[in-house]
Amino acid sequence: MSFSEICNVVPDLLTTDEMFEIVLAELTTFKPPVGIRENGLYQLKPEYIAQFNTRYLHFSSPKMAEAETVMKTFIHNQTKKPMDQIVIEPCLEPIESGPFVNIGAFTRTDVFTHFIFSVLKFASEELQKEGDVDGILGLVFSLLHTAAIDDLQVNNNIEQTFSYHMCQPLKNVSETEKSSESLALLLASFARLPIFNPYRSSIIRIIHLIHKKNPEFVTAHFVEYNCQVDLDIGENVGDKSSEKKGKDKKEFAKKKQKKALAMLQKQQKKFAKKNKTFIDEEFEEEENTMDTDTDDWMYPHSQCILCRMPCDSKSIFGILGFVQPSNTHRSVPFETPEWVYEAYGSVQNLDEQEPEVEPEVGSDKWQEYKREINEKNTIGPGFPNSHVKMKTVISSCCHTLHYSCYNNHLTNVLNRGNQLTRNNPDDPNKLECLCPLCRSLNNTFIPIPWKANSRSIVNSMKTDQSYQKFLSYALNSSNFEFGIDKNTVFSPKLRQNFEALFTHASSSFSDDRYAGMLNLAGDNSADEGLNKTLMNLVTSLKLVASNIYNDGNCGLGRMDDFSFATICNSVGATISDLEMSLRGVGYQDKPTTLIVDQIPTISLSLIRVFTEYANTMTGYNFAVKYMGILDQPTESDIVALGGIPIKFSNSPFQDLIGATFLHAPFYGIDLNHFVKSYFIIEIANVLSFLMYEFNKNAEWSTNPLLFELPGVTEASSISIQALSELVSFISQQLNINSQMNAAWRNPKFPSVFYHLLLKSVTPFLRKTAIFFYARCAKDYVPQQLPEFESYVEADRLCDFLNIPHLDSTLVGMCGKGTESQDSTMLVKECMNHIKSWPPSHLSIEYPGIVKLLKLSKRLDEIFLLPILRPTNRDQSIPEPAFCLFCGELIKVQQKPDRAKSDMGYCNLHRESCGRNIGIFLLPKRASILFLNGSQGSFMPAPYLDLHGESEDTMSLGCRRGRPQYLSKARYDHLVKYFWLQHGIPDYIARKLYATLDVGGWDTL
Repeated sequence: MSFSEICNVVPDLLTTDEMFEIVLAELTTFKPPVGIRENGLYQLKPEYIAQFNTRYLHFSSPKMAEAETVMKTFIHNQTKKPMDQIVIEPCLEPIESGPFVNIGAFTRTDVFTHFIFSVLKFASEELQKEGDVDGILGLVFSLLHTAAIDDLQVNNNIEQTFSYHMCQPLKNVSETEKSSESLALLLASFARLPIFNPYRSSIIRIIHLIHKKNPEFVTAHFVEYNCQVDLDIGENVGDKSSEKKGKDKKEFAKKKQKKALAMLQKQQKKFAKKNKTFIDEEFEEEENTMDTDTDDWMYPHSQCILCRMPCDSKSIFGILGFVQPSNTHRSVPFETPEWVYEAYGSVQNLDEQEPEVEPEVGSDKWQEYKREINEKNTIGPGFPNSHVKMKTVISSCCHTLHYSCYNNHLTNVLNRGNQLTRNNPDDPNKLECLCPLCRSLNNTFIPIPWKANSRSIVNSMKTDQSYQKFLSYALNSSNFEFGIDKNTVFSPKLRQNFEALFTHASSSFSDDRYAGMLNLAGDNSADEGLNKTLMNLVTSLKLVASNIYNDGNCGLGRMDDFSFATICNSVGATISDLEMSLRGVGYQDKPTTLIVDQIPTISLSLIRVFTEYANTMTGYNFAVKYMGILDQPTESDIVALGGIPIKFSNSPFQDLIGATFLHAPFYGIDLNHFVKSYFIIEIANVLSFLMYEFNKNAEWSTNPLLFELPGVTEASSISIQALSELVSFISQQLNINSQMNAAWRNPKFPSVFYHLLLKSVTPFLRKTAIFFYARCAKDYVPQQLPEFESYVEADRLCDFLNIPHLDSTLVGMCGKGTESQDSTMLVKECMNHIKSWPPSHLSIEYPGIVKLLKLSKRLDEIFLLPILRPTNRDQSIPEPAFCLFCGELIKVQQKPDRAKSDMGYCNLHRESCGRNIGIFLLPKRASILFLNGSQGSFMPAPYLDLHGESEDTMSLGCRRGRPQYLSKARYDHLVKYFWLQHGIPDYIARKLYATLDVGGWDTL
């Protein structure tokens, strides 16, 4: 039981006693909360279990039943005795002095026997009428059991014993003569009735105890009335009752099942008669579906959550989605050494489980530095807002419905009247609506015209072409060997590849008729129903794109306009958020060793649907805009279509997504070449930025603490030599030589620099692995080899992507190996672009575990901060709140001095810090404030007391005056689920939906 449950059962007179918790600690073992929603539990020590009273006075009936079940389970585990034969023995201690001596004497009277007899008679009659008398019977049998045990402890004459009165014939109230039935005979008759099977063991135990007190007298009584009772409750009686009870349950279950099947068959016949034509068509479609490859990953195609009808070819099926901006994307703030050391001094592999308590790893100097940082910052420091990038992402609950049902649902939301007592969580003006099933917030509909994902990850990562040849032509804009010849008209090879672009995008459609909507294949003639279905598909495709464009401030202009980069950026940002949420998660005893095995089921369904949507949208838009228009294209037209296969930017992952959707099918190039090329570009970008930082003598780079970073990877001498040559080559290209050469003379520097590089490029490999796992759902075999687990995460991901490890890639980039010359040219071309970039364009993605503000270990430590203890009373803050993004202190429920603003401090800060999302800690309320636009709600802060329980969310101060300690598990859940996985809008929407009378602290 939790501490609150114990306090609710035990009287306040005892719980308020100063000795209560001391006695509780002596009698029980405390188990801290394991899950994020669990409380701490107190478990009774084994030596005290025999003294536990399951019929405690202040227990409710359900609590008594629960206590008896727990006790029987414990006895069963100890003795291996069947559960139906276990009887819980009351623990009675003899009372030798005081006013309660011989308190059980009332049970050895005729009055008590008459009373119990009447109660059992009434309960028997009610039980035969299927009345609810379980509580009465349990209490009576427990009382008789206790009286029988007390009778054994008292030495009285036979006529003054409880067993004697149990065997005495009783006189009915309405009769003057005695009847021939005694209370013992009544219990014996109950033991033979099936309706008393749950109490049979208790009845036999009571008879056994009265027989033990007066064996001859009780035996003679049963013989006189020809009553046979088996007093051995450990063998035959229990077995027979258990067997008979099992047979009764089976017979009842069979009758119930037969009745349900008959009713179901009747309904099916009625439905089949009414919808015979429709069922025939669906049966044919189902037969065609069964012929597909069972190894394919099937897209969500269950029944619609609104009309409860399954997916069919006559309507568009899809999932709800919510397009929103995300502020989770961070770059390393190299101007702040603390954040640099935090980013590169965390766990070596991001797929490892982050420890509950920060381990003492590293040198003594590093440990001393960590202690100084923790002492310096009771709370915080906050992450610099200047290093946060806003990107558009999409989230979903993945509940499926028809497009027509979605439109009807959205129409109902738009036509909904205003309710004065209700703050609606969805805004119809933004096309927002709640999921009819889970009440999550949505603003778009993602169509799923595909049945299955049949792409093979093995085949996609194969290389059938020369990488050297690919680079030689990719780096020369005047050569288009892979499908395009600038000196010819729109060549057959180009048209073939271009048509294949959309054909590949729609190859897994549920019906070939979808491909005909672009007049690329099939018959143009179609009935009105088909045309309407195809128009709905196109409209739903554009709906998602429209929301993404508008959220990203791109501006549609016309609905037919299409921004290929915007779609790729949204796919990349969604995958990046998923990757960040999986950092430090671990594998939870799974024998797997890749990040793709950590992806939750709903997240995997979303990214596979969204990735396929982007692939289809790319093919559709480019085909519609250019097929049949460019009959005689110029070189500029061709470059506008596909561009040069290799792009150089500070976001290689986004460029890789674009190459996968467009350039690879457009030019007919192996995807593996693009993965390898953009991995090299990522390495070159990281090295260039790090070298710029070292060259300008950044504070973090000159601090000796840099060489104390824990987990520095010891690279091979060949890798270090290759890295050294590559650094020299980049230095020459970027004209930075002085400081890097001096730093390289330090014997520790090469290993540290290699560690910085390895940590910086690992997120790129993780995101790439997730992207291709989402795109290619077949032929993935989890690696379970022990030697595979010993690799660093980056090498394991390189093996998964079928590209060389980082060490081998560095060797190739520095001018060694068969493909080294072209790789060096790729690096050189990358340097030419970097030199033209402005300083603000250079950045490195934050490579550590992404977190919110560091909180104090104890909640009351926050109130000791100098900022909350001003000398002037006018400067005091009645209701403080800390932004969990930047750490700024905000005044809650106070209006700012700005005359034109109607918003409070928290909403104003949200707009400047988190844009649409705000997360604040309210220490006086022991709660977290969530904001989403103009709406908000509260949840308990991730602090627990010594009993493993959180404080009442809306209470002022501590409810029981106990210190509150930070729960890392709950705080991590808040970070990963509510922030990184965008659960805040859904949480607020569900709170508002469940609240009728809006006001107070529950909702905003």
